Amino acid sequence: RKDHLHITLIRDPRAQAATVGVLIGSGVCDILVERLETAGEIFQRLTPLVHDGIKFFLETRSRRRPVGTAAVNENGLCLERFDKSGHYILRAPGFFLRFECGHWGASPCHAHAHADRLSFSLFLGGLPFLIDPGTGAYLADSQLREHLRSTRAHNTLCLDGLSQAQPVGCFFQPRPVESTLVDASIHDKNGAVLEGEVAALPEPNGPLHRRRISLDLDARSLTIEDEITRIGQNSRYVEIDFVFHPDCDTKIKKGK
Repeated sequence: RKDHLHITLIRDPRAQAATVGVLIGSGVCDILVERLETAGEIFQRLTPLVHDGIKFFLETRSRRRPVGTAAVNENGLCLERFDKSGHYILRAPGFFLRFECGHWGASPCHAHAHADRLSFSLFLGGLPFLIDPGTGAYLADSQLREHLRSTRAHNTLCLDGLSQAQPVGCFFQPRPVESTLVDASIHDKNGAVLEGEVAALPEPNGPLHRRRISLDLDARSLTIEDEITRIGQNSRYVEIDFVFHPDCDTKIKKGK
C-alpha cells in the first residue's frame, strides 16, 4: 500500500546483531546494526529512524501522484498503463490480462529481474488461467531459481531454448532486456490491442521478437500473433510456452 508505513525488526541473538528494515512507501532503507546486546539498545538506535521515517512519510504522502493511467470505455473495457514499470493491463467483466513490456528495472545489477518480456498473465471469471510462476527460491534451490527466471518459464516465445538474458550468479544479469511498446490501445467498444517487441536473444543485432495481443469481446476471442525478424541464415528452434495454473485441466484438441 502506498499510504502504509511499515517497520520490520529482525534480531539474531546468536550473532548479537540486528537488521532493521524501514520501508516508507516505495522507498527502502536497510541498516545493519552490529553487536547490540539488549533490546533497549536496539530501540534506542531505532527511535530516531522511526521519527525521521514518519516525518518523511507524512510530508511526502500528499505530494505523491498515481504511477499509472487508465482509459475506460462505455462497455467497461479498461486499459491501464504503468509505463515506468513496464506493465499493461486489460480489464473487462470476467476478464483480466497483464502484459509485460518496457523497462526491465532493478538496474544496474537487475538482480531480481526475470527474462519475461512480452509474456502475459490471464484471469477468466476471476480465476487464474495462464500464470506467472513467481520466484520460487533464491538460494535454497539454484536450479529452481534459474528455471523460474528463464524465458521458458513464462507465457512468451523462446528461441533456440535460450533466455532473453543470461544471468551471472544469483543476483547479477549484465545485459538488460529492454523491450519496446508498439501499441496499447482500445480500438472500439469491445476491442483492444497490446503490442511490443524485444531482442529474443542476448546478442547484438540478433533476432527480434514482436508480439501482438488482440482482444475481441464480441467474438469472445483473444488472438496472439508472434513474429520473428532478423533471424539470419541459421535454422532456429521456436517454442511458444504457456504456463497454466495447476487447477486447469488442459487437453490437446484436434492437434491444436
